[in-house]
Amino acid sequence: MPINRTASPTRGWCVRSSRAASRRGTATAFAVLAIVGCSSNERALCSSSPRIGSVQVARVAPEVEEGGVAFDLLGDGAGPGVLMCRDTLYADANALMALMKERDSVFERAGRAVIGTRPTQIKAYRHEGILYVGVAALAKDRRALVLQRGEQRADAIVWPQPALKHLKASGLTEGEAYKSAAKEGLIQ
Repeated sequence: MPINRTASPTRGWCVRSSRAASRRGTATAFAVLAIVGCSSNERALCSSSPRIGSVQVARVAPEVEEGGVAFDLLGDGAGPGVLMCRDTLYADANALMALMKERDSVFERAGRAVIGTRPTQIKAYRHEGILYVGVAALAKDRRALVLQRGEQRADAIVWPQPALKHLKASGLTEGEAYKSAAKEGLIQ
C-alpha cells in the first residue's frame, strides 16, 4: 500500500502531482478491476464505477515552520487505498488508523468494522484482502474531523485529535479545520 509523505496540504487535494497524472491509466485500470474482480459485499457497496481518491492525515510536525502541521498521504491514485463509491469515501482501514497514530487494528465481522475488540456500526468490506471502511464514519468514531470539498469529494483531509489540539494550543483558531472541529464539538 503506497503511503506518501507530504508537508503540503494541496498535493492530492486541489492540485494533482504530475506523477499521479501519469498514473491515470493505472487508476482507470484499477477502477475497472475493482468492479470486475470485487467481492459480492463490495459489489453491493460499490455497484457503480468507483473513483480513486486520496486522504491526507494531519499530524503535529514541529519541524514545519508555518503552523507545525504536516500531512501524510494515503492514495493519490497510486493504487487501491482510497475509493469513492456512491458518494462515500472509503479507505484502507488499517493504513488510515496507522496514519492517525491509532493503536487499535480494524477487523471485519458481518460487514461491520471491529476496532480493537469493540464492534461498531461502520460498514466494512474487503477487496484483495484489504479491509475498507468509510473515512467519515471511522473519523467520527475516533473523534477526528474530516474535511471534503464539494468539487473534490474523492479527496479529504482527516484531522485527528492530536492535530486539532495542536491548532488550539498554537492559537491557530481562525482556519476552517479548527472552526469546523469546534462547531462539531470535537474540541473545547
